[in-house]
Amino acid sequence: TSIGWRSTLHLFYCDKSKSFIHKDKIDTELSFDRKDFALTTRDTEQAFRFFMPDQVIYVAGEIYKTLSDGVYDTLDDGARQYTCFFAEKEIRFARQRKEITHFDLCQHFTPTALHLVEFQGVLSIGYVNECKLSFRNHGVRRTTKRLSPSETPPLIGYDLKREAIVLRFDSYICNDILRNSLTSVLIREINRRYGLADGELRLMRDAKMMNESSDSRWVYTLLYDNDGNNNLQLQNIYQEFDLIIRSAYRQLLSCDCDSNGCFQCIRSYTTQYFDDTLSKDRALMFAGYLAGERRFEPSILPFTPAHPSFDLILTIQQQNNEIVVTSSQGGRYQQPVQDALNDTIFTTLTQAVYGEHRSRMKSLRIETWVDWLADSINERHVNKGRNAFNRFQFVLLEFDRVEAFHSPRKRKGGV
Repeated sequence: TSIGWRSTLHLFYCDKSKSFIHKDKIDTELSFDRKDFALTTRDTEQAFRFFMPDQVIYVAGEIYKTLSDGVYDTLDDGARQYTCFFAEKEIRFARQRKEITHFDLCQHFTPTALHLVEFQGVLSIGYVNECKLSFRNHGVRRTTKRLSPSETPPLIGYDLKREAIVLRFDSYICNDILRNSLTSVLIREINRRYGLADGELRLMRDAKMMNESSDSRWVYTLLYDNDGNNNLQLQNIYQEFDLIIRSAYRQLLSCDCDSNGCFQCIRSYTTQYFDDTLSKDRALMFAGYLAGERRFEPSILPFTPAHPSFDLILTIQQQNNEIVVTSSQGGRYQQPVQDALNDTIFTTLTQAVYGEHRSRMKSLRIETWVDWLADSINERHVNKGRNAFNRFQFVLLEFDRVEAFHSPRKRKGGV
């Protein structure tokens, strides 16, 4: 349970610094100096990626939980742009380990006017003097469990209006390694060429253009001014893109690092959030192609063959103290587990095959809840329950193809 005093954690999306503020006996957020109470500070991009309401955070040996309420503005799409979060201090908090939370993040942009120029057939580039950049955090990424409307966390995020350079990639031939590797060398060369400090030029990666189809093959990367004061020469960068690419390629060639890129050629402060997707080899290929020096090598997803179809599928599992076999045709067979588990398993499977097999059936798939059972069926060998197993093997002669798969699920019992 959450017990303790009400605290505030500030997350200023419209300011460069993002702070968590602990407030005790202070009634209004305007009556104190943020610096005197800050527990930790994050910039905009870090705050957007790592913090949400109803989240446990660890600060200076103490544990806090952020609440849904706080001080925020509501954006056009209903997203909350927080000025500060409120939080409660956790008392008697126990957990075996710190949980790693992955958030569902999305980014899109709305240009006032955008004209893209194709570059060597694999990249398009454009410049826009005013562009709305929207960053959204939809909460914890979930793969299976669906939340009810009352459980769904509020959408949070922030909007910026910036001058920007837009790079458009074709996702069919450019994966994240190609996109990020090229972008990283561009950032390094632009910083070197125009005398910019790390962080002055920010990135919006893997973005979608507003009102573009969600299944569009295009993926965008935007380069924009971090401060928003229009003091970067983005229009010049756009016009000199060909020269920048050629210079970036030469800089890559001149670096003799034997690793997969270093801080002299491809890595930088800006790449910290996608460092694991960088490849010096892929950057050389991509930049070399754009410079007219190399052939382009597309990144094409490997072919995945269609899942083989089966005439009959049997699923076996242990429920409480019974072995249960269900059929894709709706049949159900079960027996209580006696002293010999293997005997019960293979006897129940044999009954299911006898009951479900039809003359037209030529293939059988068996889904098991434990991997050793799938291995035993595929390898046709067991150490215990051999008589029952041999009877089961005999009924399998009705099929031309039999395959067993380990398909784990949460259940009671199980071995």
